[in-house]
Amino acid sequence: MPDTLTIQVCGEALQLLPERGIFWERRETLFIADPHFGNTERLHAPSDMPAEGNTTVDLVRLDQVLKRTHAQHLVILGDFIHARGGQTPRTLALLQAWRESHPALHMILIRGNHDHVIGDPPAELGIQCVDEPYSYSPFALRHYPVPNSSGVTLAGHLHPMVRYTDRETAWEPLSVFVRRDKVLILPAFGSFLRQPALIPLRNETVYIINKARVSLYAST
Repeated sequence: MPDTLTIQVCGEALQLLPERGIFWERRETLFIADPHFGNTERLHAPSDMPAEGNTTVDLVRLDQVLKRTHAQHLVILGDFIHARGGQTPRTLALLQAWRESHPALHMILIRGNHDHVIGDPPAELGIQCVDEPYSYSPFALRHYPVPNSSGVTLAGHLHPMVRYTDRETAWEPLSVFVRRDKVLILPAFGSFLRQPALIPLRNETVYIINKARVSLYAST
């Protein structure tokens, strides 16, 4: 079973999930950031695209975490589809089929920088699209990790990772959650995304995802 880590934020218990999301049990809400569906379709020609593109892989993982948490609400903190080039008939068909398998799931998209360029997802997907900041008391939901005037911001955008090694693992980038000031930054939910590894800064707490487990990595 995946090993989650529960932290207290604004007096609320938030579960940091190894699937790269956050579950707020009291509100039956799953938060993810930066799925970038269609990413592999955008970056790879049909001849060299991975056998399972990121959309298929990530929807399977999303299904698993929804089943495990019984979440009734899904909040996406920006960048739903990667680029116009990723809006292929195959990607849209996969998303539509997935949505039809979750008809009762309430979905909100906080528009990110990619969403503002591409436009909102097809209306058939039944996603409520809003601009940031969006109040989800006691949290402010954003794409960009900017502190809010009240509460704590939940955000994405940075795709935070660190370089990590242990006795069994060579140096490799691993996704992390980052808590700084009044902001909690989620890792990118999407697969095949790479960002330069970060170095924890002063007043940052970093939680690492390694081998289906979330644990404290550094607190400065």
